[in-house]
This record gives sequence, structure tokens and C-alpha cells, in this order.
Amino acid sequence: MISTGNKRLKVICKRNLDDRSFINYRLYPLFYCEDLWVSAYEKLKSNKGALTPGVGLDGFSLEKIKNLIQLFREEKWSPKPARRIMIPKPGKSVKRPLGIQGPVEKVVQEIVRRILEAIFEPVFLDVSHGFRPGKSCHSALSQVENKFQGMYWVIEGDITGCYDNIPHSTLINILRKRIRDERFISLIWKFLRAGYLYSGGVVTHPTRTPQGSRVSPLLANIYLNELDYWVSGLKSDISDSNSGLTLTRSQEMKTLRSRIGKIKSALNRSVSGNQRQELVRQLKALKNVSLNTNFYDFSSKPKRIQYVRYADDWILGVYGPKSMARDIKHCLSRFLYEELGLELNPEKTHITDARRKCVLFLGYHIHIPCNRKILRMRSPSGRTFLKRTTGHLVKLLVPMDRVISRLHQKGFCTNSGFPISQKRWSSQDDVEIVRAFRSVMYGLVNYYSGASYQHCLGRVDYILRYSCAKTLAHKHNSSCSKIFNEFGKELVIPNSSVALKKEQYINSRKRWSDSSKIRDPFGIHLGR
Repeated sequence: MISTGNKRLKVICKRNLDDRSFINYRLYPLFYCEDLWVSAYEKLKSNKGALTPGVGLDGFSLEKIKNLIQLFREEKWSPKPARRIMIPKPGKSVKRPLGIQGPVEKVVQEIVRRILEAIFEPVFLDVSHGFRPGKSCHSALSQVENKFQGMYWVIEGDITGCYDNIPHSTLINILRKRIRDERFISLIWKFLRAGYLYSGGVVTHPTRTPQGSRVSPLLANIYLNELDYWVSGLKSDISDSNSGLTLTRSQEMKTLRSRIGKIKSALNRSVSGNQRQELVRQLKALKNVSLNTNFYDFSSKPKRIQYVRYADDWILGVYGPKSMARDIKHCLSRFLYEELGLELNPEKTHITDARRKCVLFLGYHIHIPCNRKILRMRSPSGRTFLKRTTGHLVKLLVPMDRVISRLHQKGFCTNSGFPISQKRWSSQDDVEIVRAFRSVMYGLVNYYSGASYQHCLGRVDYILRYSCAKTLAHKHNSSCSKIFNEFGKELVIPNSSVALKKEQYINSRKRWSDSSKIRDPFGIHLGR
């Protein structure tokens, strides 16, 4: 099979990377390439041998792919309505809608996603981190930690029903800026208008972008990329307005410097021993005060903003007065409404003083303390002195109240964080119980690996360790102390109730207990 489709995708990606204003033609014939269908289906299915001639998982085979290609040549293929279900939001009582596509629709959407990714991925800005290759929540948080230093105000953005409220016509107009292939645009129109099939057999045709399809996160990124470029333009305008500013020393610092200069002049003159000691004491006191005093006047400092987005969650940091943050929020809200047809949620969009209150973003608490970092230094001559270093550094903190609340909802502890037995797992084998608990711990430790202080995760370790012990005790009609005496504090199960081969047991024990590869979360000493 000749990889003509995959090769052309690489060419498309390179051309869009070399020329950010490149216009893409003849995209629809990519659906005539068998290799794109095969690679798309193999990405969706773990069984890579499912596409052998005459045999297919979910009815797929090379013969069916050829029939689908013929339908695309004749422009007769149309997607079926997606099955609509309601799933609960994590930590909330409300539910959100989700569309489940058929197997053929998923493969077609995967091809569409790869084409759109080749076109738009080169033009996405670095501030966008959601559902992109090489990007993640951790990359977004790392950018916040590195770029938001010294920010006074943080605008927490929340768009009301972003996925459900993206207008189709506006989205298509954005796609047409870089795509000149109406057959390809028509295929995207078909997906947008396919509708939903409810349990009662009722089919509805939405006027907004469906959520839950393979291509919907990328379409949302393409849509919100307009917001990224708008903020980038605003950032450039603010930078240009700083060109005429001149840093001026604050009045408090001028007064301190004047007093320090007078004392130094007095010390240069011949003074008595007691008087000299008093002047030295005053000089040290004034220098210590200067360490906590603003050197420059705030109004003369250049204003700046920083912005990070993950999918439809974004925050914008402002270094300047609060009135500046209010103006930016107002202009941003007007741009979203007038240009993109979206609205900011007034109840969830706040302007927060990050120096006094934490900002919640992607499951982390973001705090920018206003205290300056003062270090005790030693000169080459051996004299010690205090020196002010860079302050206002970003701290990424673990929101323990939210973590404990989530563990409570999942049945690992009470509302106050007291471990309880996970009774729904007590029917499983001992090895599977321990493995399930450790999987939860691995997930939490890995996600919060970027926190500035990880010692608080010891509380999570305690909850899950004792919840696991209580689950085993509940199963065997025993007690926690007996479980720990039998299996140790790491809860290493010597054997399972099912017949395991000796090699499997040895390998599993090495995998659970070998701290050189993966640290055991039940015996972990969490810290940075």
C-alpha cells in the first residue's frame, strides 16, 4: 500500500509552517487514499490486525474502505446522527451532554482531524495547550509558573457553554480563511448538522458545535485561536505604550537613600565610640527597611500582561493597576460577544488579587506571594549582609480541600478526610485491590508532580493507604493492624487467591516494590 496520503499530509504541514498565510486547496481527494483510512483506524483500535482483507473489527476491512472511498468519490457519504447521552461533571451534580459517534464516523473524523491539524497546528500560538501534540495541563502550568512572575491581578476566564455555543457559520468562516476546498468544507458541514439521536428515537439537529466527537476539541482550538491572536495583539499594544516610560525612583526610596547618605557622611567624620555604634545601628536598620521598599515608583514601571489557555479554560495576568485589569476584561468580553458569539460567565469570571488569594486553574491553586526573598550573603572578606533577590515568584499549590472532596465522592474517605473501606472493591482479589488503590495514588502523585510543595500529598497517601487496608480488612473480616502486620506498611500481597504463575508473581512484586523505577506511593516520602 503506497503511503500517498500520509506523505501529502507532511507536505501540507511543512507548507503551512513555512508560510503562515498559506491557502490550502484540494483537501477532499485525501479521502481517496487508503493509507489514511488504515492509519486512522489503527489509531482508534488497539488491535492493529483488524484491517486484514475479509476480516474486520466492527465490520471494517480493506474491502469496506474501498467502498467508502467510492462513496466519497461520488460525494454520497453522510454521517449518521450521534447517540446523545448525559454524563456527570466531576465534582458537580449537574450533567453535561456527550455525543457518541458510530465506528465509520469516528474513522472519518480522525482523517478530518489529521488534515485540520496539519493546516492549523503550525499557526497555533504557544499560549494554547489543550488537545495539542506535545502539550498538556503540565505544559500550561509550567508556562504559568515561568511567565506570571510579578503579576498583581489575574483574570479567571470562564466561557458559558463554550463547546455548545460555537456558531456554525462563524466557525466555517474561520476555516475558509485557510481552506479553499468547498467539498471538504461541505463534509464538515455534514458533521455539524448530523444531529443527535436520543434514547426515544428522536433526532434533533443542533445549531451549535457538537461535543464528544474526535474533531470537536480541534475545532474549538481553531475557533479560540482567534482569541489567542486578539490577546497577542493587545499584548503588543501594551508593550508599545511602554516605550516612552522612564523608571523613576519612588519617594520612599529617595527618603531612605537620603537618610542613609547622611549617616554615612557622619561616619566618615571623627565621632566618639558610643555615637559611632548608634550610627551603625541606625544604618543597618535603614538598610533592612530598604530591602522591603519599592525601589521604583509603580506608575513609572512598564505595564504587561500574560495569557495561557487550555481548551476553553484560560487565565490572563496583569501587571498594572486594577483599573487596567477591568478594562481588559471589558474589552475581552466585548470581543468574544461581537466577533465570536460567545459570552463570559459573569458568576465565574473574576479579577483576583493573586498576592492575597489563590487562583484555581487546571486543578492547581496559583499564588503569587508579595513578600520579597531576602538572603543572607557572605562577602569574600567574610562579612555577612542581607541582599534582596527576585521576589513575587509563582507558587503552584495542591488544593487539598478539593482533592479530599473528590476522594470523598469516590468513596475513599469521609467528608473530613477520614479513611473508610471501599466496599465496592472488596469482592476483588487482594492483588487487584492493592493495584487499584495504587493506580489512584499514582495518578494523583503524577498530576501534582509540578506543585511547589508536595508534602501535603502525604495526607492523600494516608487516606488511600488506610482505605486500602480497611478494604482488605473488610474482605477478610479482620482489622487494619492485622492487615499491616501480615502484608507490611507497603501492603505487598505475597500471593493471590487465583492461581498465579511463579514468574508472574516475581515480576509483579518487582514492579510494585522496586523503588528505583517507580516510587511506591504507599511508602512515599513526598517532598520537592
